[in-house]
Amino acid sequence: MKLKGIAFTVFLGVVLAVALWCSVLAESRRPGMAGGTATLYFPHVPTGAGYSTELIITNFSDSESAVGVIQFYEINGVPASLDINGRAQSEVPLDISAYGSVTLRAQAPVSDPVRRVYAIASTDNPVNGAVIFQSGPSIAGMNAGPLIQRFLVPVQSIVSRDINTGLAFLNVDDKDTTIELVLNNEQGGEVARMEFTLEGNHQTARFLTEYFPTVDLSNFRGTVVGAGKTAVGGLAILLYGSQLASLPLSTG
Repeated sequence: MKLKGIAFTVFLGVVLAVALWCSVLAESRRPGMAGGTATLYFPHVPTGAGYSTELIITNFSDSESAVGVIQFYEINGVPASLDINGRAQSEVPLDISAYGSVTLRAQAPVSDPVRRVYAIASTDNPVNGAVIFQSGPSIAGMNAGPLIQRFLVPVQSIVSRDINTGLAFLNVDDKDTTIELVLNNEQGGEVARMEFTLEGNHQTARFLTEYFPTVDLSNFRGTVVGAGKTAVGGLAILLYGSQLASLPLSTG
């Protein structure tokens, strides 16, 4: 279970993709960022214990550069300084040529414990982003994306096969928000519901069994329908032993 917890911490993030997205919002959401017109969210950037993360940002324009900055934050919203491309940095300027890209590698010594942060990129023109997580020879990738407010995601929890589902959420507003999760069986019948508060500029990541601790999830397949009081970021991961897979987040 400890190994699964580490794996989930490493691969969770976005903070909901949970379809795991690749698009941009129309305005900057955080104070202190460059006066950009497009914002891209990376809900989860894990390092330490042998893990590293690469953030790849691309510019699909055929004529305009994308200029701005990417900033890194601890899960409680304070600036996070970490090793980015061999230098300790909490933010990195961006200047991406038309049809160009930039790759930022976040890493830490193997002896360091797992650390999870998130990142927000703000640019003057739209960009796309992807995340690549690596641990030894194992690699997994997913897209970065925008904020969402209502979603549906397939979930599983099967103890005999060592299967569980992890959900991560990111609140990029300064104010607290609430998120309601409704657990449904495969027939669409409601099994349970819960609501929790996510503080401003905070991130959280938990297993399905932690969101619904009083429900028997020893052999469960179904869906979670979620709704935030405000738009949030996030993602979903299916864990099958040491293997991981991203789960789609449907928004309508």
